[in-house]
Amino acid sequence: MIQSYFTNMMDFKNIYNQDEFLNNNPRQACLSIITTPREVFELNENWMFSKQVMFEDTDNVEHPRALTHEMAYDIVKFLLEVNEADVECLTVHCFAGISRSRAVVLFFKEVIRESAVEDLTRTPFVTHNRLVYSRLVKAYRRILDEEEQTSVGKD
Repeated sequence: MIQSYFTNMMDFKNIYNQDEFLNNNPRQACLSIITTPREVFELNENWMFSKQVMFEDTDNVEHPRALTHEMAYDIVKFLLEVNEADVECLTVHCFAGISRSRAVVLFFKEVIRESAVEDLTRTPFVTHNRLVYSRLVKAYRRILDEEEQTSVGKD
């Protein structure tokens, strides 16, 4: 199961009391997206898996704080690890909770889980960040290529 700030699967304010949430919901993973260091969301050490990344909500590839290819690679590695583990639920936390988190959730569902997503919550005014989504897809392809090369080298 995957939960995100923008979905109706869970009231996200519960995450801000992480001790209580994690006591009642073991085997949880959290990916936290922030824009600036002053927005820091302190991740509780009791998450089964957790990662915090910092990048701007922009589709502009030239923006100095846009998601980089290296960050996308790290995020995909994290998501693959979560997908392979005995994690009950992945929460994608983002202070804005609109386009960056949506891009990560759509990527996780569509690419890693290989299931088409009919996003009924999408409106003409709110959509996923296309730069984030495309960089995650490119990072995923790079990881698959690396794994293929490694397996060919072992033969």
